[in-house]
Amino acid sequence: MTILEDRIKELSKFVTELYFVKRDYGKWLFYLANEITWIGTGENEICLNKEEAIKFFSKEEAVFDGSFHIRDQWFECKQLTVDICVVIAVVKIKPDLETTVLPFDTLRFSVVWKKIRMINYGKYLIFIIQ
Repeated sequence: MTILEDRIKELSKFVTELYFVKRDYGKWLFYLANEITWIGTGENEICLNKEEAIKFFSKEEAVFDGSFHIRDQWFECKQLTVDICVVIAVVKIKPDLETTVLPFDTLRFSVVWKKIRMINYGKYLIFIIQ
């Protein structure tokens, strides 16, 4: 595994925890690129850019105020180019709220990460461009 693959794998775990455990949408949405395509598990869970994703996740946050425990997780990262990696993940979650009913507790997802130069700061940050 390359150094970049290790870093992206750890970043993927961090972002997964932000979303499922900490439910910190502000920090989590920071990692989304403007040109993101998000395809969720539900029938209407498709966002074609960051603006749509922010609207979708704002509604989600208003409807569900609980969080999850990550029971188990597996991440595999493959570097495709100097600045692009793909991550495949399997995450087993359990809701904190006993009254919450989920149709499943094992989630699979993939993320394409691309390094983008931030001219304002003169350093590199990582953004999701799934």
